[in-house]
Amino acid sequence: MSRLRPGRRTAAILAILLLLAVSGSDLLIAGFWLSHPMLTAMVFALVVVVLSVTVIEVVLSRRAERRWRVLAQTSLMELGEAASTTWRALAEVLDLQGASEMSPDRVRAALVSDVTGPKVRCEIEAALMNAQLRENLAGRLAERLADGHHSLGRWAVALTASETYTEIFDQHVDLYGRVDGLLRFLREGYRQTDPRGFRNGARREYSSPGGEADDEWFVDNLIGTINIGASLEDATWDLALRVLLQAWWDRRTVDLAAATRAARPLPAADR
Repeated sequence: MSRLRPGRRTAAILAILLLLAVSGSDLLIAGFWLSHPMLTAMVFALVVVVLSVTVIEVVLSRRAERRWRVLAQTSLMELGEAASTTWRALAEVLDLQGASEMSPDRVRAALVSDVTGPKVRCEIEAALMNAQLRENLAGRLAERLADGHHSLGRWAVALTASETYTEIFDQHVDLYGRVDGLLRFLREGYRQTDPRGFRNGARREYSSPGGEADDEWFVDNLIGTINIGASLEDATWDLALRVLLQAWWDRRTVDLAAATRAARPLPAADR
């Protein structure tokens, strides 16, 4: 599962191309290499060093990931469930016709569909006109933000230490950044941006005059957060289940209990 860093990948490709070029040139300009032994030795030494470093990095990275793959899977499963809880909580507060009970792929399909997407947006805009619902939404956003920050802080070191998991972890950071933006809008009245020009200003409520563009941003961000959360639930769980297959856990469970099975006497009817 390990992947080369962009710089290492480029170096490896260049080294392979250089090796092929030098090998091919042996058929065309063999006399040049024979007459320049020092240059020949330097070129081949450079190619060997670059390829060796690349191979060693991959081997060490995979070995390190194998050592803590149980930790990686545990952290990914927790983040996947946190993403699921986040988007389902928003859908539940907004009362999106049972969306919280739907599978993530069905929710994403409904949001991107030209048929159902506008209907969902109208439902959200109508729901947000209710001041009590906005208060409930702010409360759920605060809960999800606190839980999300706890999970991110708990697993940041483990998941950012490997190129394999950095991208998915960054997407979870994006998710809770959006949650923070939604909560900030409901509590302080302005969108997620440079706050210096908005501090100590009058709070603007959703649907109040003069802020239609901000209201549009809020609805867009709310829909986007649900979409990202649903996507991350599937993507994170898919990655987690590739780290360690269920068969590995089954074998380990059987091995741990193997001694107790061997000591079990056979029933009289089977003797």
